[in-house]
Amino acid sequence: MPSTLGDGRRVCLDELLGHRFTVLTAVRPSPSPQAATDSLGGRTVPVADLGNEGRLGDEGRLAA
Repeated sequence: MPSTLGDGRRVCLDELLGHRFTVLTAVRPSPSPQAATDSLGGRTVPVADLGNEGRLGDEGRLAA
């Protein structure tokens, strides 16, 4: 499972995102897909703004 920094410490991405599904996307979604995700109780998180093109690093860590 990928990890990232949350609250100044390294945490599993699932722990940070909570108990609902999340769509990680390389671009900001248009309103229609965003609304569909929201209506299903999920969320969309654009990762392109993380500075490493949102790629997972060699150790399974989400680059930020």
